[in-house]
Amino acid sequence: MFKLRVKKFVLQFLSVFLIIWGAASFFVFPTLQFVQIAIVVLSVSAIILLLFKRSGYFGFIITIFTNIYALYGILFTYGLPVWSVMLLLVVIFAFCFYTNFHNLFGNHFIIYLSLFLILNLEIFLTLSYYLVNPMTRSLIMVIFSHLFYGYMTSIDEKNVLDVKNLYSYIYSASIILIFLFLTISWGR
Repeated sequence: MFKLRVKKFVLQFLSVFLIIWGAASFFVFPTLQFVQIAIVVLSVSAIILLLFKRSGYFGFIITIFTNIYALYGILFTYGLPVWSVMLLLVVIFAFCFYTNFHNLFGNHFIIYLSLFLILNLEIFLTLSYYLVNPMTRSLIMVIFSHLFYGYMTSIDEKNVLDVKNLYSYIYSASIILIFLFLTISWGR
């Protein structure tokens, strides 16, 4: 019983730390003041929901978005090697995935985790070669994490895929991605 409480406390503490670290990156790297205020409001909301054990999807998306922005900022501001930033990405994404899906899929958890990490590493590496705003890169990665989250929540205990639920995630991601690609300023 005590081990379970300590494990939950450590997971909750690390989740709060990741949200705060990601939100602080918006003040370290250049961003509009409106975006900084919005990130603070969203991050505080995510932390409050996390403390009341209601964060789920919202906490997952906020953590992914803020930390990807921080990793791109570290990569391009401090000139770290890409492999070291990708290693941080693996640790952060594995933690986020574990906190949301550790009770699901039993023996198949490692397979889904590996697929999630490989997908996000490939997207991160691909986006690091384009001259696009780091916030836009972060949003694109969040969209693909949103799709993967939708896939994971569309599978029930009997490993049956709920297609309607998955389609709602696909439709919303497609609309956001099209809007994002239409508003990107490439190379400016």
